[in-house]
Amino acid sequence: MLRNTAARLVATAGPAGFVARLGGDEFVLLLPGTAAGAVDQLHQVAAAVGGPHAQLPMRVSTSIGVADHTPGLPWPMLLRRADQALYTAKADRGSVVVWTPDLPAPASWSARRQARDDQPAPAAVSA
Repeated sequence: MLRNTAARLVATAGPAGFVARLGGDEFVLLLPGTAAGAVDQLHQVAAAVGGPHAQLPMRVSTSIGVADHTPGLPWPMLLRRADQALYTAKADRGSVVVWTPDLPAPASWSARRQARDDQPAPAAVSA
């Protein structure tokens, strides 16, 4: 299931994209451009990943959190912003949420953030 999902992510992200598995069933995609410009592509990612998988007789839902990288923004902060948007998206299964400074932090996100803050940057996934 995870390999199939990774292959779908790599194919949908395109040659300029970077895909890495963070752990469990969570992946990170680095895409060129802005978050606002990537929303349509990310809806395509959600549709591709959420389709039927041969190994399972069920559909998979996909929630996506998006954050823009700005020059000088440290990796942990970028990941934290995307994670906050992801947990907001998970509250409304199958949605794409773009991080903004006024995005409220979901209650389920705070404890998780503490555990993830010290993790190194993920390695690339090969499909």
